[in-house]
Amino acid sequence: MNTQNNQPGNRLAVLVVLGSVLLSLAAAAPAAEPQASISVTVVGSGRVQSNPTGLDCGVGTCSAGFPLGSAVQLSAAPSSGFHLSGWTGACVGGAQQCEATADEDTRVQAEFASGSSTPKPATVPLLVSFSGKGRVTSTTPGLIDCGATCWTSFSGGGHVTLAAMAASDFVFDGWAGDCSGTGTCDVALTSLRNVVAVFKPRSIPSGTSILTIANSDPGVTQGKGIVRVSWPGLEQEKVCDTDQCDFEGVPNGVRVKIQTVPAANTEFSDYGDACTGKALQCVVILNQDAGVGTGFQNAGALTTAFGLNLTRSGGGAVQSVPPGIDCGANTGCRAAFKPGLTVYRWKYAKPGEKLGMAFDGLVFVNNHWAWFPKPWRVLGGDGE
Repeated sequence: MNTQNNQPGNRLAVLVVLGSVLLSLAAAAPAAEPQASISVTVVGSGRVQSNPTGLDCGVGTCSAGFPLGSAVQLSAAPSSGFHLSGWTGACVGGAQQCEATADEDTRVQAEFASGSSTPKPATVPLLVSFSGKGRVTSTTPGLIDCGATCWTSFSGGGHVTLAAMAASDFVFDGWAGDCSGTGTCDVALTSLRNVVAVFKPRSIPSGTSILTIANSDPGVTQGKGIVRVSWPGLEQEKVCDTDQCDFEGVPNGVRVKIQTVPAANTEFSDYGDACTGKALQCVVILNQDAGVGTGFQNAGALTTAFGLNLTRSGGGAVQSVPPGIDCGANTGCRAAFKPGLTVYRWKYAKPGEKLGMAFDGLVFVNNHWAWFPKPWRVLGGDGE
């Protein structure tokens, strides 16, 4: 028997080595990542699964933990004979997939209804601009009042009637873009519409003038956009892809078309100076040297081609300020809002009641729209 291994010095050396190994393992172990939970309630017949994995919910409520602040994609799969009628909670709308953020207590509900789904109407934006001095309004109050409100959007198509009113020193020369003539403009909202009202000066001398394009954030190489300029008799259109372009020899008294062309991942913002509004083109009639300001901005995930989905429970109505969403008889509706637009207030009141709820909290962060549903406030008698 070897008694050397039982000596106190040897035992102490073994303990020291073992302690060093344990300390090394503890130092190498990563710190626990903060966790948060997502709770999903399924109403009706269907399933909701998550990516990354963790949630696989049938009827009832289930929950799972995910890294705090992480984005979790939820997918709804209706059973045979059912359809997804909508999400509530941290997800809204009727799309088959939604993205929820893992927070301290994130709750989502998916409701499945029997029968086939009714397709949600497409959202159609209407963009308006005008040149010179005047005003363009819609016969339905509050939709278009350009200069102040030069765009809106609608679900399910329909028609909008616009009227043009010239200032005292200008004359209405007629419509351009998706309208023509000199009467009222009836726009069929089957797709994106650009409507231009042309106001010309009452006094127009013969000769030519200089048109200056002041282009904010221009140039395809900068990932922004360009401006194309043309008029009758011009052999080749002019292109402005720099901060400022001076086009000489523009005939007075003729229609000069100014077309904005956004580059990839950009959108046109608005005009300045001799043009006003949001349409992708403007038409000016010169009587002297004049300038037109144009601007481009980075496009977010939500542009005029996409929309914000809302759903509501039975009864009541949901409206937005500025206008765009008006969920009345339909349980779901949709409208287009551009990044950077502040949605000031959402209101909800049951039919026949003067009291309801309102809250501010829709913001555009990390390239998507998100709800921060507080503070809640009670609306008084007139809804304010």
